[in-house]
Amino acid sequence: MRAIQNLSTATPDTIRRELFQSVQHLLRLIRRGHDVLGELQEVRDLLESLPLASGEYSTATNRLRNTHRYLVSEERGAARYELQMLTGMLRPDNTKNATNSGRRMRRVARNCVARTPTE
Repeated sequence: MRAIQNLSTATPDTIRRELFQSVQHLLRLIRRGHDVLGELQEVRDLLESLPLASGEYSTATNRLRNTHRYLVSEERGAARYELQMLTGMLRPDNTKNATNSGRRMRRVARNCVARTPTE
């Protein structure tokens, strides 16, 4: 995995983006059947360097802990699920906002169609 060269000068957005990409890389490796326990520690180190709210940090570390436990038990599907949930949390802001605004627009459009009076 690639590592950020100097975490002390990296911005939180850079770290979040790198963490997001690292988790996606882990997902690809797990799908191919590779052992990723070493890379999982690198992801944990990146996570610890990211300034997160305590609730978000706690959830993310629980996801990684569960992933580790599932991998040790050779339950790759459950490990992938945990990492997929983690990527949803870590998605860079611009992608998250675009996804949410798209959902919101579809919901508004459905409500407008549903409320259109019929003649």
